[in-house]
Amino acid sequence: MPRVCARSRRCSPAENQQAEDSQLQTGKQANLRKLPNKKSDKLETLKKASVLTVISVSEINGENWAYVRVQSGREGYILYELLEPVPTPTPEPTAE
Repeated sequence: MPRVCARSRRCSPAENQQAEDSQLQTGKQANLRKLPNKKSDKLETLKKASVLTVISVSEINGENWAYVRVQSGREGYILYELLEPVPTPTPEPTAE
């Protein structure tokens, strides 16, 4: 799945809707936060490639924030620019 909206610009309403309920992963270690603010309390530190479900995406103070659910069930905010598509596994060739 391609990135829903570019890192360098705001998400459009259509892009926000497309992002909802999608599975993305962290591109590097990232903080899950209580509120959509870099100074908000950290709920959890997520490792690189942590898979999460995007519930919604909002632009707040010029930054795109995703409200997400991690695999443990905890919900919080993460900067959208830290997310990337989950790679699709390549099927193994079958012998004929």
